[in-house]
Amino acid sequence: LISGGRLDFGVGRGYQAADYAGFGGSMDEIKERFADTALILECDRDVSADPTVERSVPDGAAVKLWLRPGETPEKLLASLLSGGARVRRVEKALPTLDEIFVKVVRP
Repeated sequence: LISGGRLDFGVGRGYQAADYAGFGGSMDEIKERFADTALILECDRDVSADPTVERSVPDGAAVKLWLRPGETPEKLLASLLSGGARVRRVEKALPTLDEIFVKVVRP
């Protein structure tokens, strides 16, 4: 904000403990608690057509995907590996605090 020849400039680090204290736990505990079936997967083929996958979106060199209800990461990996896929990375996709907030306040 520029006012009367003066520049006011503010910088913030972002999520402070007070921002998420109401959720009851550390940031890692809260993210783990609100995690769903999302995974980050990097492999040599398109996995969006796999029957275990509900939806997927590109995420850099990887893809973020959500499994269908009742499906497991182990079943997806077994399907990919039995089909000859080369899987470079797979990890649980933890939600951001913004995603958790939307999930909590959405009716």
